[in-house]
Amino acid sequence: IEAYFKFCDDKIYPYTVHGLCVALGCTRETLCNYEDKPEFFDAIKAAKEKIRAFVEKELFLGKNQAAMIFWMKNNAGWKDQQEVKQEVTGKDGGPIKTEAEVTLRPSITREEWEKRYGFDK
Repeated sequence: IEAYFKFCDDKIYPYTVHGLCVALGCTRETLCNYEDKPEFFDAIKAAKEKIRAFVEKELFLGKNQAAMIFWMKNNAGWKDQQEVKQEVTGKDGGPIKTEAEVTLRPSITREEWEKRYGFDK
């Protein structure tokens, strides 16, 4: 992993997860699978954090900000978030008074129902 970062530094290449995978001879999916194994977790997590730090630095230096923001949203958990909190209360901050009026139809017998809807014939 360190050889990949040294290569990038020597050639002035950006750090990328894909580049790391190529250097390691594996796919991105394989790298993610290895990250779930305790014996590889720390090394892979540290490498990904180094890549994220590089991208963040580039973002704040102003090089293609749209691409960097896109990358951070898709690879580093960044998100656009807007929180709206709305509270509705009644008079003087009290509960809202609600009322409902229910009108019940008078019940009819089965015979009346059958007669009304033509089932009595």
